[in-house]
Amino acid sequence: VLDALDDPAVDQQGGSFCDPDGPAVSIASPGGGRRYEFMLLEDELAADALQAASLARRLQPFRAWDPASIVRATVYTFHARIAERLADGRVFLLGDAAHLTPPFAGQGMNAGLRDAHNLGWKIALVCRGLADPAILDSYEQERREPIWAMIQLAVAMGEFVMPTTTVQRALKDSLMTALERFPKARDYLFQMRFKPRPRYERGLFIDLDAPEFTGSLVGEMLPQPWVRDLRDPQSGRARLDDTLGAGFALIAQDPDGVARLTACRHPLLSALPMTRCCVVCGREAGRMTRTDSEPVALRHAEDPATMRAIRAHRDQIMLVRPDRYVMAACWPESLEPMLDRLTALLGGVPGPQS
Repeated sequence: VLDALDDPAVDQQGGSFCDPDGPAVSIASPGGGRRYEFMLLEDELAADALQAASLARRLQPFRAWDPASIVRATVYTFHARIAERLADGRVFLLGDAAHLTPPFAGQGMNAGLRDAHNLGWKIALVCRGLADPAILDSYEQERREPIWAMIQLAVAMGEFVMPTTTVQRALKDSLMTALERFPKARDYLFQMRFKPRPRYERGLFIDLDAPEFTGSLVGEMLPQPWVRDLRDPQSGRARLDDTLGAGFALIAQDPDGVARLTACRHPLLSALPMTRCCVVCGREAGRMTRTDSEPVALRHAEDPATMRAIRAHRDQIMLVRPDRYVMAACWPESLEPMLDRLTALLGGVPGPQS
C-alpha cells in the first residue's frame, strides 16, 4: 500500500486494474492525495517490494516517480477471520477485536459500527435496570452470521478484482463487456446491490420465524424516508430516523393505529424511552386527525419509493428497536399484548436503578 500526495487524476475517481502480472487498486484519498494498492505475487518478498526501484516500477503506469510525494509505503496482510466467541461473560468483542476482513467490500469499519449499534442499547438498558442481562446473549446470536457473510463477500470481490491468471482476467473482461448490454444488471453489480441485506435471522425479536405475510420487515432495518412534521407545514424535512429519538419506537400508518397508540396506557410506555409516531404519504395525510392524536407524532413522508417497504405494514403497528431494526409488528387491537411480550422478552422491565 502506497500513499502519495498531489493526486494527478483530475476526476478523483478510483479503479481496479486487473492485470494478472500485478493487480492494483487506485483510489483518491483526503487532501488531494491518492492511495495505490498493489498485490504481491507468490514469488515476491515484502522487503523487496518496498525498495524505491520496485515502487517506481509499480507506479509507472499511474504517475512519475517522485520520492518527495510519497507519504508512506507499507505491506499489509489481509485476513478473513472471526473470533470463536463474540462474548464471554461480561466481555464482548467488537470491530477488529472480533473479526478481520479484506478491504475490497469497504465494510471493515462499517461492520464494527454495526457491532456497536447492536450491543450499545442493550448494555444501556441493562445498566439502567430496564432489562435482564440475558438480553446481551442476543449480540452473538444476531451478529455472527452477518459478519461472516460480509467477510465472504469481501473475499469474493478481492478474487474478482485481483485476478492472478490470464484466464481469470479474460473471464472478468468478458463479463464486464456483456454487462454493458444489460444496464440494470450492470448497475446491480457496480452499485454493490448484491451486498447482504441488513437483516437478522435470529435474536431479540418477536415472531421473527413466523412472519404474517411476504414482505414483512420484522428482523430488517427500518427504511429511512424523508419526512416532515404534519402539524408544522413549514418545518424542514428530516430522515425518519432523526425524528424517532434514541429509544424504541411504535409506528402506525392509519387512523386506527394512531387511535390505539393515543389511547394506550401500557406501563412499558413510561418505563422505557419509546416514541409513538404515525407516518403517512401522499393523499393519506388528509385522513389524519391533527388535533386529538397527542402524544403521537405525525409525519408526512416525501419519499414514496422508500416508503414502499414500510407500507407493507400500513394496517399494523410496528415496534422498532433503538438500533432501528423492526422488532415486531401487530394489528392495532393486539398492541397491548405485543407490549406484554416485549416486557417478557426484556426480562420484566423492573424499572430504573437509582
